[in-house]
Amino acid sequence: MNFKKLGKKLFILVLLLTSIFRISMPILAATGNVSLDTHGDRWRMGLSTVFYDRYLQTQRNITSIRIDNFSINGQNAYCVEPNVEIYPSIAMEILDGQAALNALHTAGYSDSQINEMALISSLGYGYANDFSEEMNAATQVRIWQVHFGDVISNIPADIQARIDVINERIRKMNTSLSFENQTVELNGYGEKYAVTLEDTNGILSDYVLNSSIAGVHVEKNGNTLRLWVEKGSAESGTITFDGLYSRNEANNNCIAYFNPQNQTLASFGKTTPRQASFNYRVKETEGRIQVNKIGEALKSTAVTTEEKKTKTAFEYEEIGLENTQFEVIAAEDIKDPAGDIVYKQDEKVDTITTDQTGVALTKDLPFGKYILKEVQATVGYVQNKDPIEVELQISEDGQTVVQKDIKNERVKIELDLEKVSASTKKPLQNALYGLYLKEDLNGVDGIVLPKDTLVETSYSNEDGKIVFDGDFPLALYELKEIEPCPGYALNTEIIEIDARNPKDTNTIHIEKVLENDFNTISICVNKVNQNNNVIKNNRFEFGLYKDKECKELIESKINEDNAGYVQFNDLDVGTYYIKEITAPNGYKLSDEVVCVQVKEYGQVLINEKEVKTDEERVYSLSYKNERIPEIQTGLQNNITLFVALIAISGATILIYLVRKYKA
Repeated sequence: MNFKKLGKKLFILVLLLTSIFRISMPILAATGNVSLDTHGDRWRMGLSTVFYDRYLQTQRNITSIRIDNFSINGQNAYCVEPNVEIYPSIAMEILDGQAALNALHTAGYSDSQINEMALISSLGYGYANDFSEEMNAATQVRIWQVHFGDVISNIPADIQARIDVINERIRKMNTSLSFENQTVELNGYGEKYAVTLEDTNGILSDYVLNSSIAGVHVEKNGNTLRLWVEKGSAESGTITFDGLYSRNEANNNCIAYFNPQNQTLASFGKTTPRQASFNYRVKETEGRIQVNKIGEALKSTAVTTEEKKTKTAFEYEEIGLENTQFEVIAAEDIKDPAGDIVYKQDEKVDTITTDQTGVALTKDLPFGKYILKEVQATVGYVQNKDPIEVELQISEDGQTVVQKDIKNERVKIELDLEKVSASTKKPLQNALYGLYLKEDLNGVDGIVLPKDTLVETSYSNEDGKIVFDGDFPLALYELKEIEPCPGYALNTEIIEIDARNPKDTNTIHIEKVLENDFNTISICVNKVNQNNNVIKNNRFEFGLYKDKECKELIESKINEDNAGYVQFNDLDVGTYYIKEITAPNGYKLSDEVVCVQVKEYGQVLINEKEVKTDEERVYSLSYKNERIPEIQTGLQNNITLFVALIAISGATILIYLVRKYKA
């Protein structure tokens, strides 16, 4: 067999198939051919890996590789597959965006590795105007190390030196400033308050300022930075640096050069550098004190009534209090930043009054310690007489308004009511009183109870105290007696309780002694004989005494119009004794003494036994008198005998005449 002829035929067949394959491929949107600039064996390194030829679809083991320079259409490119054969004659498809990333993913690179190669390209060849062949070669080797670092060896010394430079740049790019993300405070405006910062990480010198704020001076000298702010400039802001080059130079233009039969190449443009920043803030030297005055106000009510007991629950909520006035006094010598005294200690620096929301704000004051002195409280609230010290200074979050919440207690109502007998002044129990509204009661959202509402009821206790324990709001009230104590007349007096405008007091104390007149009783003494018949038309007299021995006469009564009784009226609480002074004519004088006891709550006892009066508070008792017996005298006996003789004589004469007539 002629192997030479056979080989030629096979070669022609391969070329024919290749031509057919190429014809069948789609026309590329953009293509380019690889330009190869070889340095020969000047820079050869060890590479222990399998080497692929995609065009011939073969593979072999290799132990070394040389460094060449690649470009496509004049654009510098880097080999990302050092283990794949390159065919400069095979046109490459130019891919960008996601297509370029997909091609690099196909070549075995992750997103983080692609970003690393882009950073190497940005800090290698061309950075700092270094376009030397050595830097280009070092950039190529450093890109290979991203994926093939463990199989590359024997890197030439001059190339390694430049790789070290690239690595140092990468380190700086990935290192933070020592004061990064911090807030630098300046004690004031102007160059005399300039702050100097030292980057102890030693990278500031390679960073580029990327911010400009009017009136903010940033002066960089190596790894030292000097910062100061002009008066009138922004009191705070952010200073930004770009790592090693300005982000304005970045294009993030990743391009892949791809052909399935060829080695993949890539160019990366310039990636966006890392950004470092810190904040500055000029310390304020003045601020304001804000007083938030709060107190309870009536929100709603709930009235409950059970039998004769009425109770009202009052619900309060906190609101801002209007018209509370404060004096602001320097608690120490107040100085400006230069050390000059602005206000002397104990000097009044401002007067403020709360608005309808309860807020009062001072004028701008230099930082220092001040005293708030409440000189006028909102009507209806207790004045806070304790001085309140406030230190005016800037807060951690830069606030220069120091807020102070001050609560005032409501003025409370205290009713001291005592129920007593008008005559004895002794305390009376079980008188029922009611507390009424004399005007509409307003709350936060309007009227909560109308005029004439019964707010609460209370009975007088054994000490005569009438206790109302509700937490009453300030208002105009009326106090009325609903039921008197037993045995006493109803007190119809309406007592006004005005608790609307307290004057410099914690409690409105209202003290009242409430008197009731006793419902006096009457004792009717009926005079009867031994047959319990009323003795009329016969004068008699009874006495009312203080003592049992009936020596201290209170009054005496004679029956009028010869009536059969006498009546002692208006007997108040006490003990009395009744005794007959003059008996009716023909009757014996009674020595009976009747004890009458009138108790505190109207009970009546006759000789220690309780009795009931009638509706008119009158009790009737009877005094029985015996007749005086007749005395027999001599004259009376003769008259009787004389009458008898006359009667006998008359009878004798009458008999004589009758007989004579018959004869």
